Amino acid sequence: MPEVVVKAKISEAHLLAYQSEAKRRGVPVEKLVQHTVNCLLREWERQQAECLETATS
Repeated sequence: MPEVVVKAKISEAHLLAYQSEAKRRGVPVEKLVQHTVNCLLREWERQQAECLETATS
């Protein structure tokens, strides 16, 4: 699957939360943010597919 490099701006509060969780998991914060973005994109793609199915039914 292709990859795209993305920069994201997040609030200081969310960054601190991501940093804390990344430290707890022992992973870089970027990896945790990447995981979140990928989950959001998959959910959005599912919703788009459902909308298309509903529109064509």
